[in-house]
Amino acid sequence: MSDSVKSITSALQVEGLNYVFQGKQALHNISLTAERGDLTFVIGPNGAGKSTLFRCILNILTDFSGQIRVGGKDIRSMSARERAEQIAYIPQIHRPTFGYSVLDTVLMGMARQIPVFSRPGESQIRQAEEALDQIGVLHMRDRDFSKLSGGEQQLVLIARAIAQKAKILIMDEPTSALDFGNQLRVLRQVQALSRAGYTVLLSTHNPQQAMNYAGKVLAMSQGEVKAYGPPDKVLTPQLIRELFGVEVQYIATESGAVIVPVGDGAVPARGGKGQ
Repeated sequence: MSDSVKSITSALQVEGLNYVFQGKQALHNISLTAERGDLTFVIGPNGAGKSTLFRCILNILTDFSGQIRVGGKDIRSMSARERAEQIAYIPQIHRPTFGYSVLDTVLMGMARQIPVFSRPGESQIRQAEEALDQIGVLHMRDRDFSKLSGGEQQLVLIARAIAQKAKILIMDEPTSALDFGNQLRVLRQVQALSRAGYTVLLSTHNPQQAMNYAGKVLAMSQGEVKAYGPPDKVLTPQLIRELFGVEVQYIATESGAVIVPVGDGAVPARGGKGQ
């Protein structure tokens, strides 16, 4: 583990976060703390406020009330470069217009380390290759990123975030467009990163993923926190019913609890438009 990752004491603190959009309360009194090595799943239906929360943490949305601190420092007092040193964003997979190589895609995440109008040096290239190797995709370094499978693209985007040398990783539904096998590959890599000391916040609609991989779960609906804590305490059948409008039961297995829908009737899910 690198010294930069070891040095995290209190990586991220959100306290009393409120955000109003077009006169509607999009976030209401959100609080969470993510320490070094925490893997926190943010779950909820469409319209729950997951993406809005992430945009506030990334300082894309700045007109919020409450506090967001990274390493004890107010996010709004930090420069764009300082934020990039602390937080890396990993989006959902996308199909780029231009056919950049995998290596070039990773190097794009290191822009703050490269002077304007300069080309990446040997140290940046070595750093990008090390990140690809850490995720297990170094053999793809010269391939066209746009021609990779969805799972391969997502792993490359994770490598790009690692190359950025940020301590906090924000992942917006990283498995939503992936098949089952690639979902597992990505989630196992994410879990390995948290065990190595990275602080990870990951949004999902899938409570089974949170049950299997999360250290903590922040459950949201209509911009409010409905539950927060360890997945085996938080993800109750009552909460799943409230969030997603389905009845479930849990079946214990040697690998952990499996969430199984029951009955043929669904109740209306609480939520709204958007993310």
